[in-house]
Amino acid sequence: MPLISHKGEKEIMELDISLKKLDLARVFSFIKEHERTPKHEAKVLIEALYNKAMQEKIMLNQQQLESFEMAYKLLGLNARMNSVLSMLLMKFIKKS
Repeated sequence: MPLISHKGEKEIMELDISLKKLDLARVFSFIKEHERTPKHEAKVLIEALYNKAMQEKIMLNQQQLESFEMAYKLLGLNARMNSVLSMLLMKFIKKS
């Protein structure tokens, strides 16, 4: 069976959230906005959050990277979207 390479541009979802300036109110509203997102779209949303972190030039620490990996795995196991997003986004809130 031959290997087929599909080279194409994958459309990146645009998000109206700033991970650098994230606060609890914004986390809560973002979770409410996306809590009913279907599983296939939820994985795209997690990828978009990762891309957003790269666009904002955020140096992700080990814990944040593991959170992205865990979020993707949990969505594969049909975890609730609001739980996954809260776990992921809380890693970006600055401690004062």
